[in-house]
Amino acid sequence: MCLLSPPARYPDRDQLQSIYSSYLKPILHRQLSRHAVWGNNSKVHALAGSMVQLYEDVSCFSHCL
Repeated sequence: MCLLSPPARYPDRDQLQSIYSSYLKPILHRQLSRHAVWGNNSKVHALAGSMVQLYEDVSCFSHCL
């Protein structure tokens, strides 16, 4: 968990996950709509959550040095 607070008006974690998920769904579904994992909306949403977590970890690490 990063102790730095995000800039004002920056989307919170849930909002970022929804934004990333919205971008990922059409991209993944276009190519992988029949794939057991990436054709599933909940799995794409989970991937978006992992991307947000990675962003938060890397962002905190770079700011905390």
